[in-house]
Amino acid sequence: MKEDSTALILERFKTKITVKTYLFARLLVILLVVGVVFSGFYIWITGGFDYEIIGFPVLWFVSFIGAASIFLPVPGLAAVCTSGATELGNPLIVGLVAGTAESLGEMTSYLAGFSGKIFFKRSRFYLRIQGLLDRFGLIVIFLGSVIPNPLFDFVGIISGSTGFPMRRFIVTVFIGKTIKSIWVSMACMYGFDRLINLYNNWGTI
Repeated sequence: MKEDSTALILERFKTKITVKTYLFARLLVILLVVGVVFSGFYIWITGGFDYEIIGFPVLWFVSFIGAASIFLPVPGLAAVCTSGATELGNPLIVGLVAGTAESLGEMTSYLAGFSGKIFFKRSRFYLRIQGLLDRFGLIVIFLGSVIPNPLFDFVGIISGSTGFPMRRFIVTVFIGKTIKSIWVSMACMYGFDRLINLYNNWGTI
C-alpha cells in the first residue's frame, strides 16, 4: 500500500535533483508568493472590482487573489456575496467557482510554509497548530476553510511546513471553501431579496 505522504514524496524528489535546481525551485515559489501578495495588495489599495457588473471570471479571479494574498484583506468574500445577490444568482455555481479558486489560492500559503519552514518552527503557536494538525488534521483544515476567518493562512503555512499531504489539504480546502461560498451566497441572495421586498412594501404604505 502506497503511503499518501507529501513529506515522503518531497524528500524523494529532493534526492533526485541538484542543490542548485532545488534552490532555484524554492526561489520560484517565493517569487510566486510575493507576486500574488502584491497583486492582492494592489487590488485592495485601488478599491478592487466593480461588483455590480461582476461575472464568473471576475468572481474566480477575486476569490483566487483573496485566498492567495496572505494576511491581506482582499474582499473575496464580498465578491461571493455580491454574486449571490446579482443575476449570477445560483448559489451552487457561485460556490463551485469560488471554491475552486480559493482552494487553489490557498496553495500559496501552503507553498510559503514549505519554502520557509525553518522560520516557523520555533514559535509556540506553530507547535500548537502542528499538534492539532497531527491529531485532527482534516477536521482542523475543514473547519478553518468552511468558517470565514482571517487565521486560515496560518493553517495553510503550517500545513506546508510540517509536510501535511498536499492532496488531502487541497481536497479538504476545496470542500470547505465550496460549502462556505454556497451558504454565503445563499445568505446574501435571500438577504438582499428581503431588503428589496421591505423597500417595495414600505413604498406602498
